[in-house]
Amino acid sequence: MRHFTILVLLTALGACAETSDDTSDTSDTSDREAETARQQGLDKADAPTFFGLYTTSTTTLAEGDVPDLELISGGTYVRRRCYHSDCSLPVAETDHYDTYKSTSGKTYVRFYGFATQWNTTHDDRTQVPVVVDVYEITTTTTTIHLRKSYTSRWLTLRKTSAATRCTNTGGSWHATTCSCPGDTGWSDTEYVGFVAGAGGCTTIPGVSESECDASGGYYTDDDATLVSTFCQCDRGEYLASDGCTAL
Repeated sequence: MRHFTILVLLTALGACAETSDDTSDTSDTSDREAETARQQGLDKADAPTFFGLYTTSTTTLAEGDVPDLELISGGTYVRRRCYHSDCSLPVAETDHYDTYKSTSGKTYVRFYGFATQWNTTHDDRTQVPVVVDVYEITTTTTTIHLRKSYTSRWLTLRKTSAATRCTNTGGSWHATTCSCPGDTGWSDTEYVGFVAGAGGCTTIPGVSESECDASGGYYTDDDATLVSTFCQCDRGEYLASDGCTAL
C-alpha cells in the first residue's frame, strides 16, 4: 500500500456539526455483509454521486476517521486516515476502492490495499488485494458522510477543490499546480509536497530504494504513487521516514 504520514491543520467551522455518535448502526448486519462480500466493481448508479475531493472541518479526530479524501472516477482513492486514539498517527494512503449495496439498501465504500504472498520457495512475492477497511457512505449535493463499519461515529466531509486545499495549507495556487512552503522537490529524506486528497501541503517521507527494500516494501523506481511516494507497504504498515513500519 502506498503510505506516508502527514499532519494538516484544519480550521473548524464552529456552527457546523461534523461528527455524530448515532448508535443505531453499531449492530447492523449490513456491516457484516459489506465486510465479507467478494471484491467487485463500482456501483454504476451510486458511485458517481460521491466522486470528488472532500475534507472535514472538525479538529476533534478519532481512530478510524478519514478527514481528507479523494474518490477518483477510475476506482482509485487518496485519503488521510487516522490511526490510534485521537488520530495520533494520520497516514496518507492510496490504492483502489469498490462499492457495495447491502440487502437493506445501505451503500458502502471499501478501501483496498495489499498483502504480500510468497511462493513456496520464498524467492518471489506478489501483491494480493485485500480490504483495509469499510465505511458506510451517504451523500448530499455538497457533502459525504462516513461511518466506519462496527462503529457509531459519523464524520461529515465537504466538497472542496485542490486550489482551496493548497491555499488553506499555506501554499500558492498557480492554475493547476500548488507551490508549498519549503517545497524543494523529491529527495530520499523528508520533503514537502502537495497531495490534495491527503490534505494539501504536507511533509512526505522520501525513503530510498535500499530503505524500502530492507523494510519489506516495494520500490516503484521512477513511478511515484498518487501520494508522491516511491515505496509501497503492506496492509498494517505505513511509510515512515526510514521505510515500512507497523501501524
